Amino acid sequence: MKILPLLLEAHAHAYLDPWPLEPASRREPGSLGFDLELTAARKRMEGALRAGVGTVWDLGDPLGVNLALASEADPSITLVKASGAGFHRAGRYR
Repeated sequence: MKILPLLLEAHAHAYLDPWPLEPASRREPGSLGFDLELTAARKRMEGALRAGVGTVWDLGDPLGVNLALASEADPSITLVKASGAGFHRAGRYR
């Protein structure tokens, strides 16, 4: 049995739903409210861990979802580095 180290995701926005792929067709980020966005982001993080990603550098969101994920992450399993609010141009990350 081979054991590989977990991967690093160096530019993530866990609160963003990547589907559909066409940005103009996506719902407005943060439109679900903090609790629902956090629940969705937790599922994305669980999926990332199942895919072999053990460290995530989250580069921000307007609601602070990334800070909540970082504070609740189990450091013996995964690491979430969070920047807090993200910087972006108007009309981007939609």
